Amino acid sequence: MKRMASCDPITATVTSMAADKLDADLRQPSFTFDVAFLLGGPKKETDEGIGVLSFGVMLPNPSFWVQLIGFLALGVVLGYVVAIINYNLIIKRRGLQDSSCSYVRKVEKYLVGSISISLCLVFPYLVIWTFNVRNMIIKFCVATIMPVLTIFHTMEAMFGTSPPCVESTMGRYALYSSSPLEVCFDQTTCRPITVKLKQTLEAARAFGLALVVLGMYQSTLGPMGYEPFTTMQAPLDSMDHTIRDLFSFGHLVNNLVAALLLQLYLTAFCLGLKVVTNIIVGVETKDVMSNAIFRSSSPSDFWGKKWNTLIHGVLKRAVFKPAVRHFPKSMAATAAFFASGLFHEWILSAIFFVHDYEKDEDGQCKLCYHPSYGRNLLFFVINAIIIAVEYYVGEWYIFLWIKKCLPRFLVSILVVSTALPFAHLFTSDYIKSDYFYHGQIGFPLVILLT
Repeated sequence: MKRMASCDPITATVTSMAADKLDADLRQPSFTFDVAFLLGGPKKETDEGIGVLSFGVMLPNPSFWVQLIGFLALGVVLGYVVAIINYNLIIKRRGLQDSSCSYVRKVEKYLVGSISISLCLVFPYLVIWTFNVRNMIIKFCVATIMPVLTIFHTMEAMFGTSPPCVESTMGRYALYSSSPLEVCFDQTTCRPITVKLKQTLEAARAFGLALVVLGMYQSTLGPMGYEPFTTMQAPLDSMDHTIRDLFSFGHLVNNLVAALLLQLYLTAFCLGLKVVTNIIVGVETKDVMSNAIFRSSSPSDFWGKKWNTLIHGVLKRAVFKPAVRHFPKSMAATAAFFASGLFHEWILSAIFFVHDYEKDEDGQCKLCYHPSYGRNLLFFVINAIIIAVEYYVGEWYIFLWIKKCLPRFLVSILVVSTALPFAHLFTSDYIKSDYFYHGQIGFPLVILLT
C-alpha cells in the first residue's frame, strides 16, 4: 500500500517535522578530551590527531525531542476527541438511567466505550504508518502515553470510577482525559490546581539531571549491550532458563541493570512531560516515578506507590475497582496485573511495527527484530502472585523486622529481588533490539574515540 500525498497543512507540517527518521545515531562529538593529558601525562596523538585515550561527547539530537512533542500533541488531540465522546454519550447520560430502560442504557454505554477504545487501538498504527515513524522510543510513546491512558479513562467513564471532580464539567473532564499526566484538582472547589513557577523550575532541574545521569549510564553500559556479565545459560530472550540460570549471579545483575535502565528512562520522560505540561497548560500534575528500585518497602509499595503511579492509578480505577465489586481483592488485583500484561503486549506490536518497504517478496522482514509475545503477560502474572503471597505473609515477624531494622536501600533490593529472576521476561525484547540504541539519540553520550 502506498502512502497518498496530502495537502493538509497539519499533515504536511508533521511529515516535515518527522523527516529525520532517528533510526541511526549520526551525531558527531561536539567536543573531545584526552584522559591521559588531563591527568598530567603527555598528549600522544595518532595520525588522525586523536589522543591515545580520547573520548568524545555527543549532545542530544534536538529533532528527537521535537518529534516526541509533536507526536504527543497528536495524542492529546485523540484524548480530547475521545473525552468529548465519552462525556456526552456516557457520563452525561449516566443520570438518565431508570428501571424501564436500564438494559438499553448499558448496551449503549458499552457500545460507545468500545468505539472509543477502538479509536485508541488504531491510532498508534495509523500514526506510525502515515508518518513512517522508525524510532522505537517514539513508537513506544505514540502507543503508550495517550492511547493507553485514554483506553483506561474510557473504562473509568463506563464503570463510573473516574477520580473525584474530573466529571464535574466538560472542560475539566477534557483536561483530565487529554493530559499526558494526571492533573491535580482541588478537592474543595474541583478546580485544577495552578502550578507554581518554583515547581516548574524544580521539574526542569530534575529533568536536566535525569538527562545527564541517563546519558552517563548509557555511555557506560551501552557498549556492553546492557549485559555486563556473560553467562553460559540460555539467551536472554529465551524461555529455556533453568532454576539455576534464573538465580545465577550474572543473570540477576544483568536483569538489575536492565530494570534500572527502564527506571531511568521512565523517570526522565515523565519529568520531561511534567515540564511541558506545566509550561503549556499551567496546572499541577502528580509525580510518576519515585526511585522504586532503591526506595520500596514491599512488593505492593513498589507497584502501588513507587513505580509508574500514573498507570497504577488508571489500572486501579478502570480494572481493580470494577472487578472488586464482584470478586475478592486478590482476584481483582490479579485482573489489574493481567490487564497491564495485555497492554504491554500490545505496545510491543507498535514498537516493532514493520513498514511495507521493510518486507521482502514473501511479506517478511528478515532483518527486523521480532518480539516474543506472551512473556510480558507472564511477567505481570508472576508479580500478581508475588503480591498475593505478600498479602498472606507480609505481617509475619521476620518481614516486619526486616522493614524496621535493615537500611531502606537493602530492604528495597530484597523487594526487587522477589521479581528480579524473572525480569528478563519483560526487558529482553527491549535489550536485544535497537530500542535503547534509538533512545540514546535523545541523550548526551560519551564515546571512546581510540
